[in-house]
Amino acid sequence: MGEHDRDGILEHVHNSIEVKVDASSIPSFLELDIQGLASGTSKYAADVKLPAGVELESDPKMIVVHLSEKSTAATEEAAAPAADAAAAAPAAE
Repeated sequence: MGEHDRDGILEHVHNSIEVKVDASSIPSFLELDIQGLASGTSKYAADVKLPAGVELESDPKMIVVHLSEKSTAATEEAAAPAADAAAAAPAAE
């Protein structure tokens, strides 16, 4: 839910968390707001929005998602062939 920094790569570290709830009140989904999540930061189990009557059993400090910074090396490698091709092309006169 929400928008994160598009300069990062969103990684799902844990796809599930443990909760304690009455069997008749099991929620069909849980939400984690990633609005404004910046590259290099994480959201934790404690950040998951739990409905009334649902208690978190997992470690609250367990990372659920992490927004990695894009590798600058990969970006530079992709740009290098284009720069080489431009330098090798004859100048138009």
